[in-house]
Amino acid sequence: MGKRIIAKIKDNGSAFSQDEIYTDFNKLYRKYTIMNKELGEFFKRETKDILNQMCDDFERSFI
Repeated sequence: MGKRIIAKIKDNGSAFSQDEIYTDFNKLYRKYTIMNKELGEFFKRETKDILNQMCDDFERSFI
């Protein structure tokens, strides 16, 4: 799933919208929190509110 998001981010065309990238990132975040049960509720609560910002930061790291 992460490789697909990276491919969409790196795509220079207009094939993928920013909303589609955010949606995929949200799915990846949900899977991550489900698989890592040791994450505290504080982490989940605080990061859920800034998912789009986290996605933008993730995107900047691959440009």
